[in-house]
Amino acid sequence: MESKQDKIVVLGSASQDYFFKIDRIPQIGETIDAHGCEKSYGGKGANQAITCAKLGAKCEMLVQLGNDESGRGYIEEFKKHGVETKNIKLLDGVDTGQAYILALKDGNNSIIINGAANAAYDPNMTELDPAWAEAVRTSKILLLQREVPEYVNIVAARTAKQAGTMVILDVGGRDEPLSEELLSLTELERVINHKVVTFEEAKHALEKFVGDHETNEIHRDLTVVLKMGEHGSAYLKYTKGQGEIMEVHQKAFDINDFPHLKLVDTTGAGDCFSGGFAVKMLEGATPEEALVFGNKAGFLAITKFGAGPAIPTLQEVLETFKD
Repeated sequence: MESKQDKIVVLGSASQDYFFKIDRIPQIGETIDAHGCEKSYGGKGANQAITCAKLGAKCEMLVQLGNDESGRGYIEEFKKHGVETKNIKLLDGVDTGQAYILALKDGNNSIIINGAANAAYDPNMTELDPAWAEAVRTSKILLLQREVPEYVNIVAARTAKQAGTMVILDVGGRDEPLSEELLSLTELERVINHKVVTFEEAKHALEKFVGDHETNEIHRDLTVVLKMGEHGSAYLKYTKGQGEIMEVHQKAFDINDFPHLKLVDTTGAGDCFSGGFAVKMLEGATPEEALVFGNKAGFLAITKFGAGPAIPTLQEVLETFKD
């Protein structure tokens, strides 16, 4: 087994984001006015990589970009924040991915994604590009999302598993069911975006998930981290054969406790949580400690507009949450 670096490698998406500020979502056939449009960098993979770097971790991004103005500009954006870019691919004749975000005044949003370069992988691929495989094998954590084709994640997770690299999968980015093969390759953490209101509902969600798959051999042990938005986050661990679920719940921070801050935009907050969680796991923290830190990073992300521009630095987290 190759020696490991204290590094997180993120394989995922990057997109040019266009934010349209609107009062409400238009109905079918309706045209409404926007109160301005802003452009920034985004994509779940890129957001999480930049989060990891800004929170103090060594991080490398593996992504496909178009060989266009947006793609070349994104490489400079990564470099600005300290993300390694040596293995990023620029594709000729393919656009960099785009996301069109309809941002409401209350901070909520709806998003339309054009995968473009993020989707332009060989559907017959059975192994990663050698340089990408080397990066995965020599890092301690592989962080995945679902804005690239599922088969890419499967090949990457398989490479990581063979090398003893921890796989953290954020299932946000696609509403389709998660394939059992990908789940089986995600050995330690599965960071999921499951809409629940209470911690008890989160626990029931995992119990149902386990029950639906209990006869499948993929369930040796299963650890799930639930991102619950304003309700915080939860860490749930199921151990095969014991029939019990270990549970830890961390409540969200209340914006009212921080008079100098206000809710602006929730875009990218979940990515900041995932990045923060991964950073603490890389440092050897307990899941409880990782949840708290992820909550802090995600909380600060909602106080600024946009995805990439809202990612906090480690200093901002430490200063906001002084003990």
